[in-house]
Amino acid sequence: MPVVQVSVITTVRDEGEGVLAMLDSVLAGTIAPAEVVVADGGSTDGTVQLLLTYADAHPTVRVLTEAGGRSAGRNAAIEAASFDQIVCIDGGCLATPRWLEEITAPLLEGAEWVAGFYRPTGESALSTAVGLTMIFVEDEVRFPDFTPSARSMAFHRSLWKEAGGFPENVQYAEDTAFGEALLAAGHVPMFVPEALVEWGPPSGLIPQAKTLFSWGRGDGHLGLRSINYRHLFPRFVSSGLLLLLGIAYPVLLLIALLPLAPMVHRKSRLKYRHMEGWSKWLWIPLATVNGLAFSLAGYIVGYVERRTGRWSPPAVPAELS
Repeated sequence: MPVVQVSVITTVRDEGEGVLAMLDSVLAGTIAPAEVVVADGGSTDGTVQLLLTYADAHPTVRVLTEAGGRSAGRNAAIEAASFDQIVCIDGGCLATPRWLEEITAPLLEGAEWVAGFYRPTGESALSTAVGLTMIFVEDEVRFPDFTPSARSMAFHRSLWKEAGGFPENVQYAEDTAFGEALLAAGHVPMFVPEALVEWGPPSGLIPQAKTLFSWGRGDGHLGLRSINYRHLFPRFVSSGLLLLLGIAYPVLLLIALLPLAPMVHRKSRLKYRHMEGWSKWLWIPLATVNGLAFSLAGYIVGYVERRTGRWSPPAVPAELS
């Protein structure tokens, strides 16, 4: 199998056997990476031992066992990487056979930043709908609105240094912050939708709510996508007031969701073609409203924490400053 001179990096925490499936998918592609650097973020479920055993059998895999959290792990893996061409994948993903070949081709031809893509592979219709509403579908990709995800992304080490690395005292949205720093500096990634990974979305509306609350909170900490949340806020306030008034005037319950309807339509209209079955007409709009509501709630909490000093902005790692 051809070997490409790049470092694939990933962070994991309590992934169990899933991380081995991800590594198998990376190493079994049409080309293989010269090395894979896995940074563990404090697993307590035996993931580390699984990784160390796997690395013993696969010499191209290296394991960092004390890398810290997600961002610190990414930075540690890149710092330890043997090559300047860096390719990212997340622990909960599976690489399709041509993923590495597709994402590295432009990188090795001189591109500094490559955005791959990802598709949700839910275990049920609801899970698939949830996944579709949490990510961009290919029809929606427009720069700078689309920020590459660390699920499928490649870049030259020099860009990582220019961005100041991944911000290390955030738990979520670190890849968005990294991407927006590069976009603000004038860099535009090359979009390669064929560089595809499969991503396992939350299983239902409650796990979706928890995940998107966390993502929104990360956005609030970093001040990301503020304009989008400002547009969301009055719509949810209007719907909330109509719901409250509906206690006294039930007829208002019939129009309580109307303030949200234009935004829900805009957010979901391109999703339906990516899902089969009649249930998509129920689950996609429901998951859209659920996701928007909890993203906004998380953003408000993160914003308040930042403004009241309960959270402070990320520092640039000394070696990158």
